[in-house]
Amino acid sequence: AEGTEGAEGTEGPEGTEGAEGADDTAAEAAESAALEGLAKVTPEEATAAALKAVPGTAAAAELENENGFVVYGIEVTTADGTVIDVKIDAGDGSVLAQDAADSETAD
Repeated sequence: AEGTEGAEGTEGPEGTEGAEGADDTAAEAAESAALEGLAKVTPEEATAAALKAVPGTAAAAELENENGFVVYGIEVTTADGTVIDVKIDAGDGSVLAQDAADSETAD
């Protein structure tokens, strides 16, 4: 069809540049392996830090590339049901950010 050239990957999630048409699963696995090699903090340590900052129930810690920094993203559900996305530095375990995952719950 005319006009569809180059539409692939133009609005994908951040960090996927250069994966044009490639198998996203393989690209994600490769990126995940690379991030794991850079992380100095275990997922368990990151989860503990997130729960110390935001008491609640934590989902699985996911390694992410955040603007070139290796971070863990951990969604914590608080007692009132609010979901907070906590970013933990994978190098030293410090809390970098806390954001309401659902924008509707933010003021």
